[in-house]
Amino acid sequence: MYFPGELFGLVPLALALTLVPWALVAITLLDAVRRPAIHWEQSRQDQLLWTIVILSGGLIPLIGPVAYLLVARPRLNAVAHTFGVGGPTSTFGADQDLR
Repeated sequence: MYFPGELFGLVPLALALTLVPWALVAITLLDAVRRPAIHWEQSRQDQLLWTIVILSGGLIPLIGPVAYLLVARPRLNAVAHTFGVGGPTSTFGADQDLR
């Protein structure tokens, strides 16, 4: 016997399983694109390659974005911290010498 309420229990689950991977792709793609070029150079990571990996995560959900979060982002963050809060392209503290 079918109860109409059972369908509504599956809708939020199906919606979450669909939207979460795409949201992760969007968030990681924005993070990768907004990084200054100097961070990519200093961390010896390839921005174009990681952009392709993240976008391919849309085809195989979670693999590209999770790989970026586990491999590239920690290295980029380490480089960003050596430049301070805003990084070398920030106007904050522009009078400071970057060594």
